[in-house]
This record gives sequence, structure tokens and C-alpha cells, in this order.
Amino acid sequence: MTTTSGNRLLTVATIVIALILTAHAPAARADIIYTPRDSYGQTIANGVKVYLSRACHNGSSSSNPCVSNFGCSGHVGENTWSAELSSHTLYEPDGQWGLVNRQYTVRIGTGKTQNNIANSNSWNSDVHLPLHSNASGSTSCGTPNSSDGTWGLYVSSSGRQMAEAWRDYFGSGSPGPNDKIVYRSNLGELNQTSMPAGYLEASFHTNRRGMEWMMDWEYYDWRVGYAVDKCAGYPRHAQGDTSSARCPWL
Repeated sequence: MTTTSGNRLLTVATIVIALILTAHAPAARADIIYTPRDSYGQTIANGVKVYLSRACHNGSSSSNPCVSNFGCSGHVGENTWSAELSSHTLYEPDGQWGLVNRQYTVRIGTGKTQNNIANSNSWNSDVHLPLHSNASGSTSCGTPNSSDGTWGLYVSSSGRQMAEAWRDYFGSGSPGPNDKIVYRSNLGELNQTSMPAGYLEASFHTNRRGMEWMMDWEYYDWRVGYAVDKCAGYPRHAQGDTSSARCPWL
């Protein structure tokens, strides 16, 4: 026979267990949206929405949702590096204009790859930009200087334009000579996004010189905004002149 007090104790125990399970459940990470504003707080967006997708190679379990690639000793890991770059490139990095200063509305994808793809599609981004370092899964430091460089990956003709901008305007600051564009049809962030996508492989984390360059964000973080601007033709609020645009996604 169950007493009233026994029911109360059982109910209290159930609540306590539920609270413990909730406290230890992994928290869902939400994307972060940055809107350009003037000194009065008024929106001055140029009308172009940029989605920065942080690296997160899908893991096999909820306790290991992202697999990070490491290379030369001293590298923080591709995922951490990508998160740092996405944050560094927003506002006036080292005296240069960041993406938000250039009046782009920026959304940073903070989830797994499939989450970022879905969020970019539902947000109707104008361009999708995965930020990665190169040499997947390798833990060595054996990539020679001659092979290092910035790669822009693409699958569509419109994505190719952004890949070329990565090569020309981001790669011009990287130490490796092997800057190029690469057609890839097997990457979800290129072929599952509904807008043009230009996939950045900034440098090889398996090359000592390239890895050390990537760890000094202040030398190149502004080049993300620079590459987007060169591709988009420097759109600005209330200006509307994109006559110099080389990318067809405006």
C-alpha cells in the first residue's frame, strides 16, 4: 500500500533526478547574428548576408560532436582555429575593416556541419563560407613549403567566383606558394547549400610555416572581409553601387 507521504517522496525524488539529468544534458548551441549599426544604433546593412561556417567535422557521438584535425605541434586544432578566425574577422581587426564594419550582416554557424547547412539555407544567406585549415585528419608535420598554400574550394560556377577571391585576396597573404582553386563535388557545404558557397582552406596545418602563420590571426583576419568585398564589389548602405562586382550572387 502506498501512502500519501510515500507518493510525495517519490515525486520529489523524480523531480531531483530530472533536474540532475537536465543539468548534465548537452546545451544546444545557437548561431550568432551580427547586424551592422551606426553610432546611433540604426541598421546600416548593405543588404548582403554572409554565413561563416565554423569547422566541425562530425563526430560519432553526442559526447564527441566535432572531430578536430591537428597537425604541427603548437596548433590549437582546426575547430578552435576556425572559431577564432570567425570572431576575429568581424570588427576592425588590427586597424582594418572587418565584415561588420564593411556593413555585411554576418551569421556565424556554431553547430555541426549539417546544422550549419540547414541554418544557412533557412536564413537565405547570400553566400556560404566554410572556414577551414587543410590536411584532414593528419597529425604529422610533413607537408613541404612548396605544397602549402591557400585553396578555395567550389562546386558551382557562382561559388567558383568566391573560391577565386579566396585564392587571390586571402592567399596573397599566406606564406605558401601553392594558392589555387579546387573543384569538389563531395562536400555537403558546397553541394547541399542553396546559395553560392566558397570553401576556404586557409593553409596547411601540417606545414610548420603555414601553421605558425595561421596562429597569428592579426596578420590576415581582415582578408576575409577584403576577399568578400572584392567579390561583391564593395556594396555599402545607401550606395547601391556594385558595378565592380565579380561575383554573380548579388
